[in-house]
Amino acid sequence: MNVQQEMHIWQSPACARFPTGVSPSFCLLLQSIKWKVVTVDFVKKIKDKIIWDFRLENEFKNRQMGYAFVIDVCDQTPQLAIYVIKKHVSKTQPLLDQPPREMLTRAVEEQGGSMNYETLYNINDEIRQWLKQKYFS
Repeated sequence: MNVQQEMHIWQSPACARFPTGVSPSFCLLLQSIKWKVVTVDFVKKIKDKIIWDFRLENEFKNRQMGYAFVIDVCDQTPQLAIYVIKKHVSKTQPLLDQPPREMLTRAVEEQGGSMNYETLYNINDEIRQWLKQKYFS
């Protein structure tokens, strides 16, 4: 078992991440919540809390609460999502406005990923620039 498998419990089809040790009933409760897509207005409201240099592989080394952007592959579909990072739980919420699918696929493949795995991926510089232009210019 690798470090990521030890630190996360995946709950499909919700594609949410939970730290190890969270009770199964709590995971089911979180899955029952109807997550909303993230709008431009919401992203602008949280702009000071965005962690632009966030890396999934470092999430539990120095846990910083806030928001980051990730690519969430679920049901073989990549979606750009806001990653809400709290003290004991993290979750993704897809953005209403999405970059071209080819851009997301390219970023996943650059990391050795595939649409066949329901997991999260870091954004790349191309997506970071798309986000800044779309939401903050």
